[in-house]
This record gives sequence, structure tokens and C-alpha cells, in this order.
Amino acid sequence: MGRLCQLINCMWFTRNLLIMFLFCAVAWKSHSQNLTGVIRDFSGDQVLLSYFSGDQRFVVDSFEVRKGSFAIEVKDYSPGFYTVILDKDHFFDLYLYKGFPNSNVTARLDAIDESMVWKGCPENQAFLEFRKKG
Repeated sequence: MGRLCQLINCMWFTRNLLIMFLFCAVAWKSHSQNLTGVIRDFSGDQVLLSYFSGDQRFVVDSFEVRKGSFAIEVKDYSPGFYTVILDKDHFFDLYLYKGFPNSNVTARLDAIDESMVWKGCPENQAFLEFRKKG
């Protein structure tokens, strides 16, 4: 009978530990910041995230694109201005920083800057408006 009680206690402890681990994993994942985007008429299968240093551009990551939609998990990138490169002729700039909020960007491939709309990130919307002024 004593061994049965030990087995039941061990199972109870293991189950509760697993539940706590899953809860922490879900809570941790929900705190990651994401940038989602839709570029209409874009048929590529990936976008690149790059930054400037001096007069050179360095690619720091690539992300899969499906039907013009992409999602970038904002990792521990250094704060600063980055460029999302769609192809050699199409790209747009954004500002990433610590605490970057979940946000969404939409645009048309043929007029990226003119059609771009940011939701959830007022800093990047303000940066876009600044760039539109020239």
C-alpha cells in the first residue's frame, strides 16, 4: 500500500509539473514581439532582414513568405533602422527597438511607400510619414 501511495504522489507531482511547464511556455511565447506583413502582388518565397553598417548592408535573418504574407519574430536585434528586402528592386525600412510592439504592415508591391500602412507601431508609422515628406 505504501508503494502505491508513493506512485500516486509521483504521478500527481509529475502531472502538475508538466502543467506548470506548459503554462510557462505558453506565457513566455505570448510575450515575443512579432511583425506581420502582407505585400500584395509579391510572389517571392522569402524576405530578408538587413541593416546598414557604414556603407555596407548586412543580412541578419530571412523569413518565409506565403502568398505575400510574412511574419518576423523580433528577436534580440540591436535597436536601429533595418530594411526588409523583398527583391533587388523592392524593400522598405523600419525601426526596431527593445519593447517593439506586435504590429502589422500592409502595402502593394508596385507602390510600397505610398500604399504602406502600419498598425500597432506608431514609431514606424511616424517614420513612414517623415520619409514621405522627403
